[in-house]
Amino acid sequence: AQLLDISKIYDAVPAARHRRTVRAPMREGAPDLCFIGRQEKWKGPDLFLELCSQLPSEAFGEVRLYGPPVHLHGTDSMEELRRLARYRSLDIVNEVVDAGRIIERMRDDRMVVVLPSRRDTFNLVAIEALLSGCPAIVSTRCGVCDFLDTAYPGIPYIKIDPDDLLSSYD
Repeated sequence: AQLLDISKIYDAVPAARHRRTVRAPMREGAPDLCFIGRQEKWKGPDLFLELCSQLPSEAFGEVRLYGPPVHLHGTDSMEELRRLARYRSLDIVNEVVDAGRIIERMRDDRMVVVLPSRRDTFNLVAIEALLSGCPAIVSTRCGVCDFLDTAYPGIPYIKIDPDDLLSSYD
């Protein structure tokens, strides 16, 4: 299996290269890797951090988590994710941002959205990212993969197997 080359993924999406027309120029360099969603087990924020930790640090800018933490049995999911990030030697940025601002960032920032869900009926974030011109890496366990493959067979996105993150990419 090849290692994910995040810059090539980003530059392969035509809209990602040309979407900034009015605002300040987009920064150069490797794109940020972004997880968007509730920080719960089924959405896979831990898998996101695992994938990021397996990539060379020069392959991406920042590791960002957008979305609210969940609280189970007295534990805050962000505390657990910070602990995992430290163990994996990752610096992470966590923000809770409203949906409109997330879509604006997908359109205007140099980022790749990573959605490694263990199970997800659809995953609207993947559609929002792709329609905003933002490259997306999506779990094969998201119903949106079947939808995209059927309704939009030419749309560029990367599918990953949440049980075998790195060998999923060809």
